[in-house]
Amino acid sequence: MTDGKFLAVGSHDNFVDIYSVRRGKRTGVCKGSSSYITHLDWDAKGKLIQTNSGAREHLFYEVPSGNRKTISVPDVERLQWSTFTCVLGPTVKGVFPPGSDVTDVNATCRSKDGSLLASGDDFGLVKLFEYPVSHRGARGRQYKGHSSHVTNVRWTCDDRVLVSTGGLDTAVLIWDRLVVSEVDEPEKAVEDKVLVQPKFIPTGPIKNPIAKGKPQWD
Repeated sequence: MTDGKFLAVGSHDNFVDIYSVRRGKRTGVCKGSSSYITHLDWDAKGKLIQTNSGAREHLFYEVPSGNRKTISVPDVERLQWSTFTCVLGPTVKGVFPPGSDVTDVNATCRSKDGSLLASGDDFGLVKLFEYPVSHRGARGRQYKGHSSHVTNVRWTCDDRVLVSTGGLDTAVLIWDRLVVSEVDEPEKAVEDKVLVQPKFIPTGPIKNPIAKGKPQWD
């Protein structure tokens, strides 16, 4: 959590265990998921956890008790999260392209400033959206570089770099966050004014790594 008092561990036993970091003891168990835990996030106050599961569930639990909590969609949309990596929920439903399944998007990550959401999917694409992504068919940028499905995406602590990991290509791609000049492209919508481009590609049989412009090699 944000203040480091508690640690949440999601696993394939369908539970999330909550531990007191100072005492090293478990304080609660989050029960309710009918399949393994795929994603979890803490709210900004450290009082709430949201989870996604392999059964496509989006659930909420109180901390440190682990008691399940039911929250309405309008209230969910108003919640402030310390991190956001879940792929299911009303504020990220627009990351799924038309005709896709909810299993096709493997990972998301909201930037620390709360303005952008990156996603990685089974089509080998890294995508960038304005956050929240509340409407289906939301506009965004997409980037090619992985020759296999994208397993995860994460922003660095300063939001300047996005890291993505591939599946069968076993690649780690590092993307610079750039802002498109309004003078150069004044007709662009807001979501088109931010982009990422490859910076460093250390491993894997990468195909067509250029997203926009020339990749910056270290």
